Amino acid sequence: MRLTPVLAAAAAFIFLTGCDSNDSDSFSDTAPPVISVDAFEMDANVFGNSPKSEAGANFAAAVLRVWPVSTIISANLIVPALVAASATQADPTFDGSWVWSNTVSTEDGTASFTLNATPDAQGIDWVMEVGLSNEAITLDDFELYTASTALDGKSGSWQLYYEFDGVRENVLTADFQVEDADTKTITFTVSGGPYEAVGDAVQYSTDGTARSFEWTQSSESKTHLVEWDSVTKAGSITATDYNGGGPACWDSNLDDAACPE
Repeated sequence: MRLTPVLAAAAAFIFLTGCDSNDSDSFSDTAPPVISVDAFEMDANVFGNSPKSEAGANFAAAVLRVWPVSTIISANLIVPALVAASATQADPTFDGSWVWSNTVSTEDGTASFTLNATPDAQGIDWVMEVGLSNEAITLDDFELYTASTALDGKSGSWQLYYEFDGVRENVLTADFQVEDADTKTITFTVSGGPYEAVGDAVQYSTDGTARSFEWTQSSESKTHLVEWDSVTKAGSITATDYNGGGPACWDSNLDDAACPE
């Protein structure tokens, strides 16, 4: 999957905004915590960086299932993860709602983001807007994502949008419960865009060093559960169309191994 030129450029510009935050006024009320960057991240790099030619059949089967779908999802998460990280370094202001914003100027133009949070007794509604202006492209107040979270920001849902052929389209949605990078569950659904995986869902979970990736392939009525340890790389696959639907495991050398009873 490739980002549009607009959003690829926005990602590069927005990354630079983190160290140039606006001043904020002092208020008696406290701004809510910004949605953590962990709610926009999934790490399945073990299946892309490991030497597949030296791995056993079970690990190779996991690669064929995890890597293509995780690549689509991760590519879409580049921009929201960058702006989420930058927002934590901006000072919020309050004017009926909490606002985090930044603008940066470069030789090629300017880029900006504005994160708006409207809290009530039940939770917080969020809107992230980005802007980009240079000699080739002008993008005004593009609504990158919307979200609804609990008051502590650790659980909720978000909807991510990109522009294709001049049309703003919801490409990815997610429900999340996030304590930190090593304790979270995010269910991603590919909701639009030029992808064969539209309609598919992935539940990604972390618990210490344990990782799991469960892909529900809606068009084929198949499920693929892959579990692994982020340190040892040992893991297993349980898929509708592999090993008769039973678990198949590999060890820390990525060789086929007997599964624990």
